[in-house]
Amino acid sequence: MTQYYGQVSPIYVVPNGINLAHYDRVRFGECNSETKLEDTQHNLLFLGQLSYSPNTVAVDLLINQIFPRLQQLYPDSRLLLVGRNPTQFMQAAAQREPRIIVTGSVPDVRPYLAAASVMVVPLLQGGGTRLKILEAFAAGCPVVSTAKGAEGIKVRDGEHLLIRNQVEELVEGVSQLWSNPSLGEKLAVSAYELVQSEYSWQAVGRKIELAVQKLFPQLKNNI
Repeated sequence: MTQYYGQVSPIYVVPNGINLAHYDRVRFGECNSETKLEDTQHNLLFLGQLSYSPNTVAVDLLINQIFPRLQQLYPDSRLLLVGRNPTQFMQAAAQREPRIIVTGSVPDVRPYLAAASVMVVPLLQGGGTRLKILEAFAAGCPVVSTAKGAEGIKVRDGEHLLIRNQVEELVEGVSQLWSNPSLGEKLAVSAYELVQSEYSWQAVGRKIELAVQKLFPQLKNNI
């Protein structure tokens, strides 16, 4: 490469991060939810900009295939679609089925994280860090995701979340968490430890500091 471009500077990749303290009240069960959705333990949450094409595909899968199967198993289950710019299809689905809640833009997602018992991320396409998963980890909400949905995060199936790629597998994963709350608690503890060590602002700050020291060793004593 140097014969074509000359000396190439080293590249350090620093992950996206979140403010863990922002979600503490949810994780400790101290978030006074204004959603009035706590009448069931079977709230399924999808979070994100709903007009974003990969999210739209994932929500279509939820509405048409995943949620109907879960309703058969858990008649009191509810699907929470939280995020700005929902499509007409999503809004129509909510009008037809009262157990599908489409919020549109909300001032604070934490009440919905507090009401949810599982976050599901059935993404089949797209890129970037899934901050929705990091938010769920910080809030203590168990996650079921496709491998694509968890792409870019240092997660292990069965330790930090459940990775399931087919519709029936996703349904089974959510059902597994709902029927075995201790599994969800175990995953949530490991997931919080992961986000704390790798994706908190403090962890990201340390990675930036290390990268700067390597790029500019003469500044090491001044940082």
